[in-house]
Amino acid sequence: MKLIYIIIVLFQYFLLYPCKDIEIKAVAYSFGGDTELYGLLRDDFNRYSKEHDLGIKISFEYYTTDNSTVYASDYSATIEHLLKKRSNKYDLFFFDVMYSPRYSPYFIDLKEYLPPEHIELYSGGIAKELCTYNGKWVSLNFRINFSVIYCNKELFNTYHKEYPKTWDELLETGKYILNSEIENGNNNIVGYNAMFPDSESAMLSATEVIHSFRKSKDSPIPEYDSKEAIDALNKIKQIKDELNSNDAYLSGEGGAIKFLYGDESAKEVLNNILDISKTYFITINSDLTSVGLIIFIITIVITIIMLLSMTFIFIKRYKFAFDFLSKDLWLIFFSGLIITLSNIFTEYGMINNFKCQIRHLILSLGCNLIILPILYALISNFHDEIEYFKLIEKHKYLFIIFVNIVDIILNLLFFISPFKPYLKNISNGKNFQYCRIDNSLGVVFFSLIIGEKIIMYLCTLILIFLEWSVIKIKRDVRLITATVYTDIILYLILIIFEVTKFNNYIVYFGVRISIILVYVFSNFFIFYFMRIIFIYINNENEMNIKSSSKLSSSNRNNQSNSSSNSHNNSQNNIFFSKVMAYHYSDGVKNSNSIMKSSKLGQCNSINVIKSIIVNVLGFSDATESNSIYLSVISEFNKYAKENNIDIEAKLNVMSNINSTANLADYGTITEVLLKKKTTKYDIYVYDNLYTANYGKYLLDLKDTFSKDYLNMYYQNLLNQTCYYNDNLVGLVIYLFNL
Repeated sequence: MKLIYIIIVLFQYFLLYPCKDIEIKAVAYSFGGDTELYGLLRDDFNRYSKEHDLGIKISFEYYTTDNSTVYASDYSATIEHLLKKRSNKYDLFFFDVMYSPRYSPYFIDLKEYLPPEHIELYSGGIAKELCTYNGKWVSLNFRINFSVIYCNKELFNTYHKEYPKTWDELLETGKYILNSEIENGNNNIVGYNAMFPDSESAMLSATEVIHSFRKSKDSPIPEYDSKEAIDALNKIKQIKDELNSNDAYLSGEGGAIKFLYGDESAKEVLNNILDISKTYFITINSDLTSVGLIIFIITIVITIIMLLSMTFIFIKRYKFAFDFLSKDLWLIFFSGLIITLSNIFTEYGMINNFKCQIRHLILSLGCNLIILPILYALISNFHDEIEYFKLIEKHKYLFIIFVNIVDIILNLLFFISPFKPYLKNISNGKNFQYCRIDNSLGVVFFSLIIGEKIIMYLCTLILIFLEWSVIKIKRDVRLITATVYTDIILYLILIIFEVTKFNNYIVYFGVRISIILVYVFSNFFIFYFMRIIFIYINNENEMNIKSSSKLSSSNRNNQSNSSSNSHNNSQNNIFFSKVMAYHYSDGVKNSNSIMKSSKLGQCNSINVIKSIIVNVLGFSDATESNSIYLSVISEFNKYAKENNIDIEAKLNVMSNINSTANLADYGTITEVLLKKKTTKYDIYVYDNLYTANYGKYLLDLKDTFSKDYLNMYYQNLLNQTCYYNDNLVGLVIYLFNL
């Protein structure tokens, strides 16, 4: 019933208020009798529309010398102003073809709207050259104007001269007639009138001459910076000078172009003409500027350096320097660098809608892939049991994929109202395009993307603060800090750059690209390449030994400080105290907590044979007591007894006191025992010098101990001393300082 009611209401509405024709508003500059021509076009279309019930009519608004003081150049500026404002005042624009490059960013591609057979009508001859710009059909020819040269027939007949067919013949014949007339007392004669006004309209006169300098009638229209154009302008100046036609060159609009009456060269003037109609952009071609080529070479060199340096990740002897991230996370990090660097290539060539949209997606995704591995590593290395952190640690790829999906969704929403290309028209300079948002909805979506990045960097900074004193990642945290603060500075520079007005396209694109280059290279150099420098500059072994030897005392000091601070603070400052406790904690737990977190602590829940004896074999020379061994064995047995674990460790020491063996003999004896797979000893204490010899006989402790327990050890030291073919075959119990 409701549907029937709606239909009746709509029927009454259309019956009482019939639909009006759609009116298309057109604007044109009328010079001379052009108004009549536009009127014929209007009447023909409206008649055709009425006969075929199209429901469309067209109306014209003219800029003429009768109804305004607007010249052709002012008209072009007015149209450009309307296009920049996205004004809906007019639907169709009639303009001279020389403005196609300037207007093309604002016009649709007609090829996407008109039938192919209709476009085909304009695809032959000169029409295609006039209607397209950078492969885009920005217009259709309404008419083609051409000019002719008028000669004084009486003078030619008087001096028996043939009409000139070339510019050289015109110059030669003109000089002869001009000089002859002056000799006969005629000083008011005009040799040649080309009418070059001191405005953009001079381009029309110049273009006529330039077209006549084509190599053949089938040759394409010469570019303004071509040799043909330079030759044409030089020839027209020669004619002006030698035919004494200074005053005749002036039009009613006043003045003449600088080349004809000034000191500028033909090339400079043509470049000025080119600047009016052309949109400039960065290219690899170095004809105009070498900036594009230089940046391209730098980009390729940085890419090659990054790709080659990745090999260090896969070299076992350098594993200690890159253990903060796993190999897959390093690959993700480098993918982010490469993707971000590839954004530079969207800055080359003419700007279009696709480039404006895709460049920010590339930059956003690349930024995520750079920071997410670092953020994940900080979360997984956090030295306290936090449920959400453990969940993220267990689902590494899910975490990275989820964040990137959110980022992609935000960017897809941003495509609803994205950045669009705009033309920056520079007076007496080179015009160029740039991308900008033109509505508030786009600003909202873009702000959400920026907010996502701020959250990621803020989380990274918080974790940096909380893990500042953790020994095993101390160097990594410092490198991350330098990287993040460099990124923040670059983001601020980019924001300042975006709100700063630039009138030089080379500076504009050069600065933008340079910021991206510095961003990528700084992340690569600080966070990754510095590790390679550390390998070759620092004595890594010495550094690891010093750090590890201070492990126990540092841990005790930090724990006591944290306890004291927590005790002295009031209840209202518990949160602050806990944060500061994290900040000053070195991340190393005491021996009891280590034992409780390890799988050894699980032995009391396993049915084992009572009083299992674990035999430990070690070596001690005359200068070294057994105190180190005894303290370890004593601590273990004490822990086993207190926790009702029926395991007892027994120490067997071989020394030069109870035998004739030395360290070398001990090494040989141990290897023989391992080869024979003897059950006499369960644990062997040996110098890391023999890791390569014993490794193939020993268990991979990663399969025996929990990850939490192994993380208590200084990973760089383990990587250097306890690994054999990626198997962890030992654990450090003490360090011997020379």
